[in-house]
Amino acid sequence: MKKSCRKTSTINPPTIAEARQWLDREWPLSIQQPALASWLLASITNHTSSELIAYNQQPLSTKSWHSLQKITAKLQRNYPLSYILKEQYFYGRPFKITPAVLIPRPESECLIDVAIQLYQQINQPTAWLDIGTGSGCLIITLAAELNNNNYFGGSDISRRALRLARHNALNLQQKNIIWRHGSLLKPWLKDNFDSAQQIFIIANLPYLTPEEYNDQPSLQYEPRRALLGGPEGLTLFQKLANELPTFIKYHPDHTINILTEHNINHNQKLPSLLAVANLKWQQIFCDLNGQPRFGWWHN
Repeated sequence: MKKSCRKTSTINPPTIAEARQWLDREWPLSIQQPALASWLLASITNHTSSELIAYNQQPLSTKSWHSLQKITAKLQRNYPLSYILKEQYFYGRPFKITPAVLIPRPESECLIDVAIQLYQQINQPTAWLDIGTGSGCLIITLAAELNNNNYFGGSDISRRALRLARHNALNLQQKNIIWRHGSLLKPWLKDNFDSAQQIFIIANLPYLTPEEYNDQPSLQYEPRRALLGGPEGLTLFQKLANELPTFIKYHPDHTINILTEHNINHNQKLPSLLAVANLKWQQIFCDLNGQPRFGWWHN
């Protein structure tokens, strides 16, 4: 049985150093990922990471100590820290996060690196379309990193996700992003994308199988439809492939590119799916762990 938070006297709250030791005992992940523990303590004390070290003998306030105990009880049940603090950093920027959207993963930062690399290689005005944008972290980051000669668009089937993405864009001063409600490519069929010569479709779609989802209890608090990709994890990619021929007909003067983040087990099946739309595989890129997780196709 999982150990619950021990009741500790609230008359004399611990110092920051003692609170960190207590957190290490109660939430083992703080030992494995000390940056998370520092983030939590910094959030509840309103200190920076360097101030946590400088003031480590300073007692917590009673309010901060109560907050730490309540939060730790949730963490012991695998509730995500990002949802508790309502924030997740991605590519060095803070994004507001709620249970309406998937929590941005560090691995997906590599997708940004790949997109920037390809843009520098192509060096043409480009329309970037993030389908299933969620928190908006991908398209907002691209808009912040690339120049204004590009078109940026994000779409999602969830209106709650779109509201959050718009909030994040405004908070990060990225006001040039077009937001659309809808599934996959349908919201973008009739756009002319200004003067763009290339269209890059960012497809970080749900790709977990039910078995993979059930093997990771920590995912139970995140939106299922942002994670589950059908029996083989390819259902949304199949739908995308089915929509691509129509999308290409609507945009005959553009080069159509697909940039995917996918299950490493899909590297053999994805090329045949996208070949239906006459898209040719160009390159596979690896994630932070050296796993082949990102693919580039174009017509």
